[in-house]
Amino acid sequence: MSGKKMSRRELLRLGGVAGGVLLLAACGSSAVGRSGQANQTAGTSGKGGPPPTSGRSGAPRATGPKVTLTIWNSDWGKFYNDPMKKLGTEFTRRAAPNVATSWTFMPNLSNKLAAAIAAGNPPDVAVIDEGYGVPKIARLGGLTSLDSYYSKDGVKQSDFIPFTWETVLYKGKPYGIPGGAGADALVYDKDEFKKAGIGSVPDTPTWEEFREWGQRMTKRDSSGKLVRAGIVPDPGSFFLFAGVLGFQYYNSDRTKVAINSPESVEAVEKWVGLTPKGVSYPEASNLVASAPNVPYGAFGQGKQGIVWDGYWLFLGMDKYWPKINYGLIRLPTPHGKKSEWSMYTGWVWDPCIPKGSKHPDQAWEFLKFGFWQHGALLADTINWTSVLSQFKPFIERTKEIMGPHNRELPYLHIYSEVQYAGKYFVPYTPIYDKLNDSLNQAIDQANRGKKSVKQALDEAAANLQPQLDSVQGSF
Repeated sequence: MSGKKMSRRELLRLGGVAGGVLLLAACGSSAVGRSGQANQTAGTSGKGGPPPTSGRSGAPRATGPKVTLTIWNSDWGKFYNDPMKKLGTEFTRRAAPNVATSWTFMPNLSNKLAAAIAAGNPPDVAVIDEGYGVPKIARLGGLTSLDSYYSKDGVKQSDFIPFTWETVLYKGKPYGIPGGAGADALVYDKDEFKKAGIGSVPDTPTWEEFREWGQRMTKRDSSGKLVRAGIVPDPGSFFLFAGVLGFQYYNSDRTKVAINSPESVEAVEKWVGLTPKGVSYPEASNLVASAPNVPYGAFGQGKQGIVWDGYWLFLGMDKYWPKINYGLIRLPTPHGKKSEWSMYTGWVWDPCIPKGSKHPDQAWEFLKFGFWQHGALLADTINWTSVLSQFKPFIERTKEIMGPHNRELPYLHIYSEVQYAGKYFVPYTPIYDKLNDSLNQAIDQANRGKKSVKQALDEAAANLQPQLDSVQGSF
């Protein structure tokens, strides 16, 4: 965990980082109520989103037989789990007094969920954080289609962050609802940038500016030892920049693997080319790995010049690096233009209703409440809401959590703008996991000089194409 960035999950596992913030938030029902009611329809655009209902105004819906929804969620640690349970408590208090929620947090959720479905004893709700886990399990017949629920309540694709929608679809129908989302921004040390001769920093840099900054931020000591790597283009981060670089995963009808198309080869060459001149990738990655095993250790110690991460970075920066004068800007685009923000992407985890749920209607009411009508409640879990109309109340609640003098506060709008505009996504096919692993391996081979970019991608594509051929017609 001493590398470039840390996921929100890893941060929250570090017990002391977010404990005070999150547990305080989880115990403060009045604050949660403000984020879900006072600004219930306000968003970046001021249009669209869920309409007001009796549940949204604070009056509970009509009661019925008492039931308990069983909810399975990945175990990301107490400081994440407790606020998620608060979401269930708020659902009972404000919308369904006859419905209680019982949460189980577990590792390897997808495998255990598949087994429970096969055994005829699934939970009522599952929160899947695996990449394309929803269509993966829906393809096996394990999830309930939410299409009729969406139609009945007016939930629609345009309500959500564009890049999240593909993750809940199977054969064009929704089998989940976009939940907690995230996207990255560039993080830099203002003082160190000035020392390196980098003057004005645009809010959206060009790719060439980004590459040049990485070169300028690279530093060796008098003996020639590398002491700071400007940019380290690790394979796992490539997907965040794939849209900006014009990378193609498949052809338009998803019948051919396109990771070795001329456009894709050029994209990966640009990514690999971010390793500063005169520095090998192993040298740079080893330097980053030598940093302290705390959030943003390499950046905080000055061993890495530019990093990128989600909005939760304030948690780690506040605890471990309180004196760094850092700034945030958007990821680079080809020409640094607002019209190119649609090239951005991110990630999301998706709640769904397993096939065989004992209480599917109540389960849908919970999904609708927590992840559509009151998406701003996710601020207390340090997950960005996927619901566009909830951005404004979400940000207001996040500001309360951060406090009035937080260093990240002036830049919070960047995450809002990036997620509102981002439309790039990895198209789903059943070979998603294998493709992702193969692509990361190919980039690593190119980074380490074991193969050229084209050779590595050609070999990966040749291995993947028969696998894609074998699943045609099943998605």
